[in-house]
Amino acid sequence: MKMWEYIARRLLLIFPIIVGVLAVAFLISHLVPADPVGVYLGKRANDPVLRQQVTERYHLDEPLHMQFYYYVTGILQGDLGDSMLYKRPVGDILFEMLPATVELVIVASLIAIPAGIYLGVLSATRRNTISDGIARFVALIGISVPAFFLALVLQMALVSGVEVFPLGGRFPVGEDPPRDITGLYLLDSLLTLDIKSFFLSAYHIILPAFALGFSIIGYILRMMRSSMLEVLSSDYVRAARAKGVLQRVVIYKHALKNALGPTLTVSGLTIGGAISYTVFVESIFSWPGIGAIAVEWSKEVDFAGILGFTIFVTLAFLIANLIVDILYAWIDPQVRLGG
Repeated sequence: MKMWEYIARRLLLIFPIIVGVLAVAFLISHLVPADPVGVYLGKRANDPVLRQQVTERYHLDEPLHMQFYYYVTGILQGDLGDSMLYKRPVGDILFEMLPATVELVIVASLIAIPAGIYLGVLSATRRNTISDGIARFVALIGISVPAFFLALVLQMALVSGVEVFPLGGRFPVGEDPPRDITGLYLLDSLLTLDIKSFFLSAYHIILPAFALGFSIIGYILRMMRSSMLEVLSSDYVRAARAKGVLQRVVIYKHALKNALGPTLTVSGLTIGGAISYTVFVESIFSWPGIGAIAVEWSKEVDFAGILGFTIFVTLAFLIANLIVDILYAWIDPQVRLGG
């Protein structure tokens, strides 16, 4: 099977998954007792004429299956609906706040993936030593401690007490952010050669990114360690060692590439899941991303906003898994050939 055929088959699976997730999320969100019309109208919620107009406009007086039909039809036309809380299209809100979340997840991944892989290799190659024990302890903490709890601990330790890092926000109040090119402050600072903005952006993002990334390290570390131990015990690695091949060549040339496959799979799942973890981290650090706005939508039971966030998280998972599948097939041709 050619690579493009392999990718096409994976893409065909995306649509039914999204529809299934939407159906479940739509049903659950509409079973929750709430008054979306009251959220939309605010102080005018008691006006019966206005309530009737909003109800008819958003088809809230029709059966649930018809509401779902109208919603899916709108999505196919590129319309995610209007946020009743902010009275704006959900797509516009997500588009404006997406760069902040993407930047946070990218920086967290750049912290977590290299650290997880390195510690996993270190733990496997120095099994039952102090280094192995420290690495396994880091993995245990990373898996056991929720991202929101670690974020709170970091705030109390490094912000509330000694004030090493800022309390929250994406950029200092009163300072002008870098010129908007991509919406990613760190990248825009580099593109415009604005060194001051780059360091200010890095200063604000390092703490939330570490809190988010540390929850990913544990999974990557454990999978890397397990895969490396399995590969290091294989016959071809033993043969390479018997021939006198240097230890670092055996590890990084022969063993590491074959151990990366399962680790890539776990990395894709955890990075996709990091999008949903941002809900807690962004709220604690006042980070202006889609996670923070999702909290507000949840508080007010804003159906369109909640479903829009659900779509985004689902797409993040699917895209991350698609990228992992492509990388996995590139590393191991037997995967795309059906071997």
